[in-house]
Amino acid sequence: MSIATTTVTLGGGDYRWLTSARGTESAKSGTLDYSAFTVTDDYIPSGTPVKLITQTGLYGPASTSATLAGFVAHNVAVNGTADLPFALVEDATVDASNVPGTHDLEDGRYICSASAIASTAT
Repeated sequence: MSIATTTVTLGGGDYRWLTSARGTESAKSGTLDYSAFTVTDDYIPSGTPVKLITQTGLYGPASTSATLAGFVAHNVAVNGTADLPFALVEDATVDASNVPGTHDLEDGRYICSASAIASTAT
């Protein structure tokens, strides 16, 4: 009989997209729709802008500030093709140049929710 070890790192990420800790202490839970993302590194990175997909109640990538529901708080490891639980930051002050993905975000504070979206980007 042999014993094998496996190391798994949970959470973490590149947090340069955040310019303050605002909103990180009150992140809410959600579920990412795996099929909506193009995953290249076995994880969905911290800071990814997401929108609510109203038909499913799951979250997918957001490319415009008009559809923004918030940001992925920490890296989310991909496990096969299953939908993924994650922490959603709805109130964040961001450095748009460090927000992952393709988007129209500008530097500034974003206050988001699934039903009402406001931005004070500067």
